[in-house]
Amino acid sequence: MPQVKVILASKYEEHITVGLHWVQSVIKKWWPELSKNEKRLRDSCLEHRNVEAMRQRLKDLWKDKTRLCLIPGSMGELAKAIEAYLAQLP
Repeated sequence: MPQVKVILASKYEEHITVGLHWVQSVIKKWWPELSKNEKRLRDSCLEHRNVEAMRQRLKDLWKDKTRLCLIPGSMGELAKAIEAYLAQLP
């Protein structure tokens, strides 16, 4: 995640787009687990801690990136979609 944070802070549009696609891919892949609002997941306590850690890291990663939503075009739309998903996380 630290490298993704650096990429999202880049001045190059291509780098930012790649970082946004990475974040979007992680959210899509893990959405069922990330969006659960249960105290414990069924499978294991370790899995629960991993999901909680991923959820928090995504939220932390996005704290300073809301400015990306203001960019016109597809990059801004992608950033808005990511922000909408992250706003739904428990």
